[in-house]
Amino acid sequence: KNGDEKELKISEQDWATTKELATFEHLTDVPSSGYRIALSGTRFTVAPEDYAVAATIEDRALKSMLTTALNEVGRAENGSGADQARIISYWNGMNFPNVTLDVAWTSAFVNWVVASNEIVPTKSGIAQSWLNWGTSVSETEAKPGMVVIYKREGGKGLVGILLRKHGYCNEIVAGNIIDKVAITCVSGSLGGIRRPAV
Repeated sequence: KNGDEKELKISEQDWATTKELATFEHLTDVPSSGYRIALSGTRFTVAPEDYAVAATIEDRALKSMLTTALNEVGRAENGSGADQARIISYWNGMNFPNVTLDVAWTSAFVNWVVASNEIVPTKSGIAQSWLNWGTSVSETEAKPGMVVIYKREGGKGLVGILLRKHGYCNEIVAGNIIDKVAITCVSGSLGGIRRPAV
């Protein structure tokens, strides 16, 4: 909320290394499809400027979705027991029994963010399922808080909540980025941008 303060301690460990990003499974080219997703500037901490973006959003649903996503940044599969329990909870309401931390959870994270704001999510663990959710928005009309989907062959991909648009990439908050909730700048095979149905 406006006026709230949050103390931030940022260190080198809050940023992904090039080596970590190179091993991230969503980065590999899929020659038969031509789909490619590249990440840059990946970090596991939130800056005051990130919350400032959320504070400027007029649409209540989009503001709430982005704020909810930002509050999760830094949660890690190999983190505390509370982090691990929270990541497992991203699957709540999706009818996935016995989920473990080794199941890809990029879509589960966005489902949890959306559902936490009393909006009906896709209830699917597949990133591309978000291409059929809500209302489609053109890239030029995209606003912070909207859902951004990057495509990969076989229904794989990456989905997150838009934080900022840059000329070369979209900065999103996404789950399962090197096993963490992260802020990352994504370029590549944009599948679509969606907002809650009006």
